[in-house]
Amino acid sequence: MVLAVSYVGRIFADSSTALAWLRWLTPLGWIEELRPLADPQPLALIPIAACVLGCAGLTFLLAGRRDLNASLLQESEGRLGDTRWLRGPTSLALRLSGPTALAWLSGIVAFSALFGSVARSTADVLGSSPTFTAALGRLGVRAATEGYLSFALFLVDVLIAVFAASQIGAIRDEEAAGRLDNLLCRPVPRAWWLGGRLCVSLCVVVLAGLLAGFGAWLGATTHHTYAALPNLLAAGLNATIPGIFVLGAGALVFGVRPHFSAAAAYAVVAWSFLIDLLGSLFKGLDWLRDSSVFTYLKLALRRIQIGRPRASSSCSASPWPRSAW
Repeated sequence: MVLAVSYVGRIFADSSTALAWLRWLTPLGWIEELRPLADPQPLALIPIAACVLGCAGLTFLLAGRRDLNASLLQESEGRLGDTRWLRGPTSLALRLSGPTALAWLSGIVAFSALFGSVARSTADVLGSSPTFTAALGRLGVRAATEGYLSFALFLVDVLIAVFAASQIGAIRDEEAAGRLDNLLCRPVPRAWWLGGRLCVSLCVVVLAGLLAGFGAWLGATTHHTYAALPNLLAAGLNATIPGIFVLGAGALVFGVRPHFSAAAAYAVVAWSFLIDLLGSLFKGLDWLRDSSVFTYLKLALRRIQIGRPRASSSCSASPWPRSAW
């Protein structure tokens, strides 16, 4: 939550010179104000050091005063609630993963809506750069808005893939912590439990993609940027492909070496993101980029118009930043 608020604060601070003072209210803004490569400002180190020392001191103070089960934010006792619809391991998995999934979905929608809301102003800035326009043209992108929303949805790809990896970690934790024993001691086959758990995760991943597309459309529409909803929904579904792959890879490792399943799922995401980033910065790494799951994504946004809606728009194109197929 702190990271999200800091990131949003920095976005607003960078969106207008009148809001530049907001940078001093967010840790990410302090780092930006350092300007180490252009015009170093050591003064920005003061709030960074003060925040670190203040949080460390407050930690020791609270830890020294806290007694057992006496934290400032008390955990509420769990309630059994209505169990009539709990008919098997799949419905139980849906019940247990509901709060976590809801938090992820809310964050992805808010993230997409935020990027969609600044699409128009960002496109105007990016469109004024001939170098950026030429780079987009080589990728088959005809409008700056399209390129910007494509980059935003690429970040959604990463978020959904991380969520999928967290689901593999939750599956492994359910077994390692012994909670699974309460099901397997009954007539519940392990394959039935795992299949239901993966089915719930898969449905949440697909829903996250659709909501991401809807959030981007909602943010863009409310700020007078026309973007066809079907195109953005298709782009949202497109963003689920890495997450689905991570779920499958994690499930495979879980069946062979359960202890390494969570680490393997997160490793796929981290490796793919790192290699895709390095491949975009350095030439001659196409062979290495082929090992990134993000390399094979197709960009579903083909034509985004700012202003009045067009009679039709098409959907299919090339990915971020290229496709190797």
